[in-house]
This record gives sequence, structure tokens and C-alpha cells, in this order.
Amino acid sequence: MSYATVEAALLTLIQGMTDYDTDNTSQSDYRILGHGKSQSVVLTPGAFVRSTASPQWHRTRWTINIEVYCLYTGDISTAGSAMRSKRQDIIDEIDKWPTFNDTSGVVLARITGGSEYELWSIHSKQYWVQILTCEVEERTVVTYS
Repeated sequence: MSYATVEAALLTLIQGMTDYDTDNTSQSDYRILGHGKSQSVVLTPGAFVRSTASPQWHRTRWTINIEVYCLYTGDISTAGSAMRSKRQDIIDEIDKWPTFNDTSGVVLARITGGSEYELWSIHSKQYWVQILTCEVEERTVVTYS
């Protein structure tokens, strides 16, 4: 297993949600924000920690930043409501599938926090963005030669 596999599994999980698809979700590709969708998600790598669980197992705690974007059209209450709703949808989906639909090696995934909202301007559009922190615990078998 690897970070790339874990991040791809999370992307697949999010793309399976009602409001997300390949046009408004990506792995570190901000060009999707130019598509003008009302909400988008960009996944980016965060920190990680590795430890030895036993002579045969390693434990890795990957951090994936889930950047949630909601198009801002000038109405703060609408944007705030959309952000709260989209954020909760993602939290609920990860809570429902804490192993990313049985991805090999994934023991537990959870949202452990989030940033405050920020207003971003990109591609002549404005978005409210909040970065959710997703921690994923992975266990891998160690093969010695």
C-alpha cells in the first residue's frame, strides 16, 4: 500500500457521492475550479507518521487534506449554509465507510478537524473553502529479505 492508493480510494469514495464526479473532484489539480461547479473537492497530501506495530507490521497514519470549495455568489448566508451542508456530507460519508470501502490495509479513516472558512479567488470566481483533515490508519506487512 501507499499514500497514492489511500488517496485514490478516498477520491473514489467522494466521487460516489451525489454532488461529486470527475469534473469537480481531483488530486492536487486546481484546474477543476475553472469548471464553475457550485462545489468542488481537491485532495492534497498532508503529514504522515510511521511506526512499527510488530516485527511483521508497520503502521502508517496518513493525513489527507480535503479542500472543500463552495462557489460564492455574494450571499454570505447561502454560501455558509452550502459549506456546512457539503462539509457534513463528506464527514458522514467517511464515517459510513471508515475503511474506504474495504481498501486493502486501511484500518480506520476519520475526519479529525478542519480549518476556518476562507474566501478564495481563482479563475475569476470566488469560493468559500474549508480544509478538512482526514487521518487514515494503514497497516502493511513487512517482508524481509
